[in-house]
Parts: sequence; C-alpha cells; structure tokens
Amino acid sequence: MPEDADFMVGVTDSQGNPMACGGNNILDPSTCYRYSFDDESWSDGPSLLEGRAFASSARLSDGSYWVTGGS
Repeated sequence: MPEDADFMVGVTDSQGNPMACGGNNILDPSTCYRYSFDDESWSDGPSLLEGRAFASSARLSDGSYWVTGGS
C-alpha cells in the first residue's frame, strides 16, 4: 500500500480481493486501495464519496459496499 495510514476500513471486492479505504494520517481520506493476489501488489481502487477514518464497513448482496460511521 503506497501510504502509511492508520484506522482504515477494510472490505473485499467481488473477486474476494481485500481493499483498504480511508484512514487517518493520509493525504486523501477518500482513497481506497485494492490488493491483487495474482499480482501481489496494491493498486488504486474506487474512492469513497466522503473520506473517513475510524469507520465500519459491510459488503452488500448486490456487490457494493457500505462504509458508515467514523469521522
């Protein structure tokens, strides 16, 4: 992951790859990163509508994810 952030929220994409979003001590707290097991590397993922740290997340049945709470 390119940045040293803490208090990020984790979700998985539709292929089961982990994503880390938001966080504290990060330039853009709306940023998400996706890890590819195939490439063994992190890349930019979709952005949050609003940057967050200390949040919670859930993956919904339609494949989207919901990030809520935090600051």
